Amino acid sequence: MASGGTGRPRLISHLARGRLGHVPDRVRVDGLAGQRDRALDAAGLVSAYHTFHKTDHGQERHATYRHQFKDSQAWHIDFCFIPTSWAKHLVDVRPLDGNEWEGRSDHFPLRVELRF
Repeated sequence: MASGGTGRPRLISHLARGRLGHVPDRVRVDGLAGQRDRALDAAGLVSAYHTFHKTDHGQERHATYRHQFKDSQAWHIDFCFIPTSWAKHLVDVRPLDGNEWEGRSDHFPLRVELRF
């Protein structure tokens, strides 16, 4: 979100977010995830998480989802894609976890902070 000059947040239309389909690592490179990533790249979008943390898809250090709330079945399947030109403005990208979020959903919100 960004301020629209009124002090109230306004939505930015240049973001793509969501699960966009979890793909197991075994088909990640050339399978469905590869197709998804190529399409987003062609649209000029990059994953805020992967860009900020300088990591490849499938190598994430932070989970965004716990299947049936089980820590033993945690994966990174939630994304926020931003225009490539915004990457230099990334300040922080991380899932919000902890007591405040644990009981609300099996997904953790992904916090993306940009400073322009």
